[in-house]
Order: sequence, then C-alpha cells, then structure tokens
Amino acid sequence: MSKNLNYDSSVYYTGVYWNDYESVRQEINQRVAGNPNTYWHKHTLDILGGRKFRKALVINYGNGWVERDLYRLNMFAEGVGIDFSEDLLAEARAAAGPLPLRYYPCDINQADFPEDGYDLVVNHAAAHHITYVDKVFRRIAEVLPEDGYFLNWDYVGPHRNQYGLHQWLSALRLNRRLPPHLRNRMVYPHHATMLHQDPSEAVHSELIRPVLRRYFHIEREASAGGGLAYLILTHNHAFHQAPAEEPAVLSMAPRGSGLRLGGHRGGVRRSCGLWRRHSGADGSHERCPRWED
Repeated sequence: MSKNLNYDSSVYYTGVYWNDYESVRQEINQRVAGNPNTYWHKHTLDILGGRKFRKALVINYGNGWVERDLYRLNMFAEGVGIDFSEDLLAEARAAAGPLPLRYYPCDINQADFPEDGYDLVVNHAAAHHITYVDKVFRRIAEVLPEDGYFLNWDYVGPHRNQYGLHQWLSALRLNRRLPPHLRNRMVYPHHATMLHQDPSEAVHSELIRPVLRRYFHIEREASAGGGLAYLILTHNHAFHQAPAEEPAVLSMAPRGSGLRLGGHRGGVRRSCGLWRRHSGADGSHERCPRWED
C-alpha cells in the first residue's frame, strides 16, 4: 500500500470553500471559458466540437458527481471511476443508479487501472492527492490512444499549501480590507497538522503541470486563480453566513486584487486544461529512466 493515503473520507465535502460563492464561480467561468455562465465541462465540450468519447476513466472520483454531470452532458458513453475510499465508492454507486458508470476500489499510486479501452481520463481536484505523479501520469498516457485526452482541473499551487511569504502577506492585507466582522481567521497551514488530517493533501501539487508536459500536449489551458480568494473565503463562516453582503464585499476590491478575480501572480491555485497524449508517451521515452520513482 502506498504512503500518504487518507483513510478518513469525512474530511472531504465539508466546510465552506471559496468557490461556493456564485460571484466567485462566475469569475472562474469568465477566466476559463470567457463567459461567466459557462462552466468548465460545457466549455470543454465546446472546444472538442461536441465530441462524445467512448469510455472515460475518472481518477479519485470522490462522491461521483463529476462523472454523473459529464455523462449527462453526453461527453462519454460509459465511465469507470476509481477511488481508495470504500465509503465514497458506496456513495457514488448509489447515486449513479442505472447510469453506465462502474466503480472500483483502487490506490491510484499503484497505477493499475481496471478495464481498458479508455479514450478520456478525467482529473477533477484529484491529482494533488497523488504521491507518485510521474508513475500515474505515464500510465495514463500508456492506456490512452493517440487521439485520447486528459481533462485536468486541479490545484497546482504550493506543495502541502506551504504558501510563499509574498502570497501570504498579500492575503493578510486583503483580508484586513474586509469589514471586521467578515474577516477570516488567517492561520498559516501547519505542516504536521496537515499530515495528520489528510496525508495525501497537496502532496506534490506543484509537479502536476510539469509532469503532464512529459506525456501530453496542451490543447487548451486557463488559470482559475484562487491564490488569494481561497485563503480569505475558504472556511470563512462569518462571510458565508452573511450572503446578503457578498456582492458588495466582493466588488469592493479592485478587479486585479485577487478577491474578485480569485488570483495572485505568485499563487495560482487552480488550473483547467485539456491535454492530448503525444507520441513517445508509451514509457519508451529516453528520459523515462531518470523519472523513475
């Protein structure tokens, strides 16, 4: 069994997050799709000209909402989901009902995927929980045909959320611009506590994009930002309990400040990208031995 696995699924899908706010979601949509009302999955379909994939592999699917949404958008004919958590597996199976979605318990770090015939792999906020990033991405490239795609929407910021000084101080300054009763309690992520709560969290998040480039070409990519907005709005229960003030507070910040745009030059939090497998991605690349785990 791999190291850095989380055995407690209760830490997921809880609390208040920056993208729970409609105004933030609209800003993200604008950055990713160029339209505040178009979400990333619909935008992906538009880029692909409405292509319907034969079979999708969804890694670390959680409760399964992503593949259910993608299937209902007619993105693929059938899907397979893998996840380590038996609790989430049961929840996803129950929610899928009669949909052609199959679920398997799997430690993603083993890169031993069930079934075959995939022409689409979906990563939605899952790869930043992977320890052996190169091993897994290489295997994904191997199972995909040359016209196969990797859809990536993930946190690509600092490992273990260990933010740089400039980013952290920028977030503190922006937090102080909020009315006092809406400010977040800013506490720098404590590394040992993170390892205790979820040893898989952001284990190698900064490696996601550079390792993807080893095996895939970028067809389209956009930054969803979040370098400041995440720090100020996530788990900010006072702000969440005052929804009537949300539009006014979020609009008070200058457009480039980070709270409206969700971004920060030194701290992009999320990236949305469509990556296409390139030739030479079958594990025989001459540099592969240097990338072994």
